[in-house]
Amino acid sequence: MNTSQEQQLRLALRHAADAATCQGGEGIFRELVRELTLALGVDHALIGVLLPGNSDRVEVVAGYSQGHFADGYQYDLVGTPCEQVIGQHYRFFPRNMRQLFEDPSLVEFGVESYAAIPLFDSRGEILGLMAAMHGEPLEDDGMIQAVLRIFSTRAALELERQRYENAQRSSEARYRTVFEAALDAIVSMDAEGRILDLNPAAETCFGHDKARVIGLPLAEVLIPPRYRAGHRAGLARFLDGGQGNYLGRRVEVMALAAGGEEIPVELTIEVAQDAAGGDIFIGYMRDIRDRIQAAETERRLQSQLRQAQKMQAIGQLTGGIAHDFNNILTTVLGYILMAQEQAARYQDPLLDKYLDRIQAASQRAGHQIQQMLTFSRGQQGERRPIQLAEPVYEALRMLDAVLPADIQLSETLGARLPAVLADPLQIEQVLMNLCINARDALDGNGEIRVSLRTLHLQDQVCASCHRSLGGDYVELEVADNGPGIEPEVQERIFEPFFSTKSTGQGSGMGLAMIHGIVHEHHGHVLLDSHPGGGARFRILLPPAGTACPTAPPAERRRAATRYRCRDVCCLSTMKPPWQSSWPTCSAAGASRSISPTMPARPSKASGRPATHSTS
Repeated sequence: MNTSQEQQLRLALRHAADAATCQGGEGIFRELVRELTLALGVDHALIGVLLPGNSDRVEVVAGYSQGHFADGYQYDLVGTPCEQVIGQHYRFFPRNMRQLFEDPSLVEFGVESYAAIPLFDSRGEILGLMAAMHGEPLEDDGMIQAVLRIFSTRAALELERQRYENAQRSSEARYRTVFEAALDAIVSMDAEGRILDLNPAAETCFGHDKARVIGLPLAEVLIPPRYRAGHRAGLARFLDGGQGNYLGRRVEVMALAAGGEEIPVELTIEVAQDAAGGDIFIGYMRDIRDRIQAAETERRLQSQLRQAQKMQAIGQLTGGIAHDFNNILTTVLGYILMAQEQAARYQDPLLDKYLDRIQAASQRAGHQIQQMLTFSRGQQGERRPIQLAEPVYEALRMLDAVLPADIQLSETLGARLPAVLADPLQIEQVLMNLCINARDALDGNGEIRVSLRTLHLQDQVCASCHRSLGGDYVELEVADNGPGIEPEVQERIFEPFFSTKSTGQGSGMGLAMIHGIVHEHHGHVLLDSHPGGGARFRILLPPAGTACPTAPPAERRRAATRYRCRDVCCLSTMKPPWQSSWPTCSAAGASRSISPTMPARPSKASGRPATHSTS
């Protein structure tokens, strides 16, 4: 090797060292091709990369030609010397390039010699090539190859780094787009339990400001206090052994909102690694309040359908039986009347007594038939716009006579209320049945409260038909402080013949009749009760929107004076002008006639109507 070659080699190695140590960035490829022309003493140098998805076309990312940079253009590989380099190995053509290849660019730039080396990444995948060209022949193949290998190594490393960074930026952009646009709440947490990030959906769902909660313990921000110890124990268990109860599963949990409200969410947790290899926990949470409400609505609708079908079937059966039995009972009562006439003709007091008892029993049966017909909606009554206070007042006067002295009866009938379209006698019947049930529940000692008011309801469910209800109503409430009603009993309490009383103590038709009357009036029933907490029956009737006479004044509500003796309870009162007749109180059973099927025969002894006992 002569002196000139030694100097050229030193110069090439110096430029190669400069190229290998230059910093990466946007201008590194230009610096590499410029240093390559200086190191080899050539006219032209370029770095080209294959276009993604097209292995026959190259984009020049940096070019240097006779002291000027030229890059940003593309060319086809077919017919060029580069076609024999990319994806293969080093090529060296010392002369006659224009004769060897029909490439117009070789003629345009006056290229006589050519040397190029392929570029591969660390996994062996093809990146492109680095080429050097000169207008005169090149001789020192070994030195040129060595220099190109040095420069190509630096170029390949930079290309791979830039591709990795571009892929990372693209992946981050895609992740950020999905993260920001996701409808589900996404929250990331580090291994110490601190919040790293949360998306807009999480901010909206939980009411937190992202800037204020990043860096705070997730347990203090999103987890209800009673679950925080379990959260910390689960995190420690995962960090110790890689085991997690919630990983890879969908679970329903409660999350804490900024205002303290607990929100049911569906949670999925994934584990990723950060750039340093640390664990990152990503929680995907979906607010399921709407789903739970929809499921509850579906359950309620199914319950309504089952209840409606059951009550309809029972009503049809009850109505059919009642009508048939009423026909039979009419015949029985007719023959009783004829027998009584015969007994009166022969003046047989014993027979007359027996016939009176038969008639009384028949009339009690008639009352049961009336209740059955009412439940089956065969009896609509005579409805007219009334103030509910009127029939309530009348029923309360009768109740004074049948309640034990140790049961307190209080009423709040309120101010003037909207009129309702109702049958006053049926309203009295409803109130009497509710109060008698309350009396029996109190077992001789307690308080019954009766009240009237207007109210507006939303999202309530009728206790008897299970339908959703809402709107404006006039409410008749009967409440007691008795032992309350078990939940399983509340499910069946309005069914005909269902009773919790001992055999012979009740027919089981009282609340069934209330169901029929109230729903015939387009109303509903609410029941608030739990064991040990008394019971509140709330009768809801829609306002009629029609004016009606003023309710009785408060000073006249309690005009009744109660008289009590050992076995007799009677009621003495002044009649209000709107009341034409009063059912009387039975001395033997202290029971009240509510709605007899047939009029009672006058009693010989007293000359007043005989009474009917309620069931």
